[in-house]
Amino acid sequence: MRIPLMIFVLLFIPLTAAAQGSAVGYLENAERQFNERKYDLALKSVNEAIRLQPDYPPAFLLRGKVYFELRDYFSASNDFTVVIDSKPDFVDGYIERGKTHIQLGNYYSAIDDLTKAIELEPDNEDAFFHRGRAHYLSKKYKESISDGTRTIELAPGYVNAYNNRAENYSALKDYQSALKDYTTALEIAPADTFALYGRGWTLATQLGKYQEALIDLSRFIEQRPRNAGAYGTRAFCYMYLENDEAAIRDYALAMECEPANVLWYNSHGHLCLGAGYLKDARETYLKILQMYSNAWDAELGLAVISMEENDSSGARMHYDKAVSHKPALGKGMAGFDELNGAVKGMRPLPEKYLVKYRRLFDRMK
Repeated sequence: MRIPLMIFVLLFIPLTAAAQGSAVGYLENAERQFNERKYDLALKSVNEAIRLQPDYPPAFLLRGKVYFELRDYFSASNDFTVVIDSKPDFVDGYIERGKTHIQLGNYYSAIDDLTKAIELEPDNEDAFFHRGRAHYLSKKYKESISDGTRTIELAPGYVNAYNNRAENYSALKDYQSALKDYTTALEIAPADTFALYGRGWTLATQLGKYQEALIDLSRFIEQRPRNAGAYGTRAFCYMYLENDEAAIRDYALAMECEPANVLWYNSHGHLCLGAGYLKDARETYLKILQMYSNAWDAELGLAVISMEENDSSGARMHYDKAVSHKPALGKGMAGFDELNGAVKGMRPLPEKYLVKYRRLFDRMK
């Protein structure tokens, strides 16, 4: 069990009674401001507590948490180290520093700290959860699943433990187990956005259950209407459900959310092309070429449009440019499939969106 901050305060008795009272007062204000998410004010208050009592570990613990929320992870780590040096058996110090190491990308240091926390308190679910995150991020998926399972044993309602374990199952391509964990997370917290997106993505891209995926992704978008990935994945579902209008609309929304992400422009252009909206496809491909002058897929799309418009010279010009950027296209459709295979983890495009490319390669032989 984790020790509340103000109980932790009582473990440290400052030398001067007057300074103790003043420091505790500032610390109480800082804790209230922290809980109200007024992090800049909390930082000022806790700094004053430390000024009055420089050897006051509870203030360093809270300041470390404030720095963490302000994303100043180096300063947070330094403050948690002060706490650990002052009280080497204080579990929260190791957990908080472990979380900070994760944010800094120091996953093995995080594992060391969280393992120490578990040694001190073997039934601490937070220590197991965060160590599981560190294992996941260092691609130790089986170890992470083990930590997630232990977290769930200790705290069956720990939603993020199911989500994290689901991510590990996905990394191991065990999508049915991932689906089960996301579903359990949603039974506990029906509005959890991480689980909604994770289950929707799994259903759509790995299991081909597009109608079910639409429900989760739409619920996610209701809460996170500026998430480009959700629109892109939902568009993917609409595409396979042969609802071209909805798919094109969602890819356009993804472009609005992430105007510098060429993936959404490519998807929008290919979909417009496959659905026969040549004008819209051309506009999108030209935007891509403004962003990346050597975009082979945009040139190839323009070649298809030229072919559809019976512009043989235009088709040849754009095709040759595409091949100059990506010589593999000289192998025809096999090269096209090879290049598109670089986008791993997604189901292949339906044939209706590929037939025009096949016709182009046949003509360019």
